[in-house]
Amino acid sequence: MLAHSIQRLKGLKRSWLAAGAVMLAATAAPDLTSAQSGKPAHAWPTETVKLIVPTAPGSSGDIVARLLANKLSPIWGHPVVIENRPGAGGLIAMRATASAAPDGHTLTLTHTSAAVVTPYVYRAAKYDVEKDFTPIAVIGYTPMAIVASVQSREKDLAELIEASRQNPDKLAMGHPGHATMAHLSAELLGQEAGAKIFLANMGSAANGLKGVLAGDIQYYIDGLAPLMPMIRSNRVRLLTVFSDKVPDGLEGTTLAKSSTAGMVMHGWFAMMGPAGMPKAVTGKINADVNQVLALPEITARLKDFATYPQTGSVDEATSYIQAEKQRWSKVLKRANIEAQ
Repeated sequence: MLAHSIQRLKGLKRSWLAAGAVMLAATAAPDLTSAQSGKPAHAWPTETVKLIVPTAPGSSGDIVARLLANKLSPIWGHPVVIENRPGAGGLIAMRATASAAPDGHTLTLTHTSAAVVTPYVYRAAKYDVEKDFTPIAVIGYTPMAIVASVQSREKDLAELIEASRQNPDKLAMGHPGHATMAHLSAELLGQEAGAKIFLANMGSAANGLKGVLAGDIQYYIDGLAPLMPMIRSNRVRLLTVFSDKVPDGLEGTTLAKSSTAGMVMHGWFAMMGPAGMPKAVTGKINADVNQVLALPEITARLKDFATYPQTGSVDEATSYIQAEKQRWSKVLKRANIEAQ
């Protein structure tokens, strides 16, 4: 009996020791799931990512956002959902983004006007792109361009400027709307090149192009994207493109900068988040976005509507957006365009 009791006590002791060893191992061992995956235990993202777009479904900005979302979702392992918040020059979308938690799960795919123009022309905006947002990546750009009737005497920007000087304020150039990038580009053309042209708010690209075809206005300026169908069908004449280089498919076009220095003007798309986002998160998003933009099918799709990918680092995106803010704020001031 005594021997049996001693053996039983030894068995219990071994069980206790084994249990203690298991508990110690569980406490000291690393998270094997995260270690094996190569990801930190609190990797971003941890939930659905919302991408707020300041334009309506079917717009260029919406198309760009959806192209990116479709490719980023499998990379991130979580859905990327598009939330369209159009209206008021983009301020609705921008303010919704600025007020979100800076954890990287709410972002915006914004455009030039919403980012750097609307704060100067809408009193209700109450945001500053440098103070209230974290720039992540510049996605791509669309050059501004000017078209005229195919019967126009002018063949390029130099001839347009000369014609305007000979007929000050008698020639009309349409644009799609007040304080749009096209309107401000036309203002800058007058400020820097001395073009003396009456600027007409046509309300939309469709109205502007109709005005050129009907002879109501001599010229129309806008982003290249809405002009391409009419250019390709030879219904209007492309006078100039405000780009660094001639876009694919438009070989032979005279660039604006060849006649007037500094005449490079783009509308652009950029991804941003609320101010205060962790650098590790912004760096990952930037790298993943650049990876997507390098895909041939994405490049080809963007070029279909005259948008050209623009990859770069977070710092480069930040510097670019700051420079654009400074540039267009000066144009607005010189043109006496005030907040309403």
